[in-house]
Amino acid sequence: MLTPSMQNWSFDRIAEFDQSRWLARIAASSSVALLNAITDRFDSALRFDVVRLDWEQSDRCQTDERAVLQFHVGGYLFDTFFNARYSYRAMFYDHWESGLRFNDDIIKSLRNRVVAISCQNMPARRLTASFEDCGSVTVPRARVIDSLAPRLAKILFCSKLMQPDFGI
Repeated sequence: MLTPSMQNWSFDRIAEFDQSRWLARIAASSSVALLNAITDRFDSALRFDVVRLDWEQSDRCQTDERAVLQFHVGGYLFDTFFNARYSYRAMFYDHWESGLRFNDDIIKSLRNRVVAISCQNMPARRLTASFEDCGSVTVPRARVIDSLAPRLAKILFCSKLMQPDFGI
């Protein structure tokens, strides 16, 4: 897997305005380190019971549903996820297969953590496809795990974290 070069994934403009952010971008060492940072943050969120589980319903077919796991990652990891030389975007920049492989690795890692959760039913919030809250729902853990199939699931970092009413 190639990563963008210094010439085509430069942080020079950032260095002009924000030295600490520039140093953080160039210090991001690998996609594996980024994957580990995301997994560590998820583990911490699980430990402190601050993961929000939503159960999103498709706007095309009401029986198509998927899990949405939300947890706070902080500004540094958010920025690194998108903008470091080994970031999620950089993997897709390299090649769409590299991006999908990286996405799969992240999903597998988070999915393995959900597999290890002992409860069989998980409290969640039901959401429409446009993220409208439709109230509480209980989802079997097996369905959550099934919806986290690597080639079907995608990791998204949102700038607005919905308030957790409960954890998993």
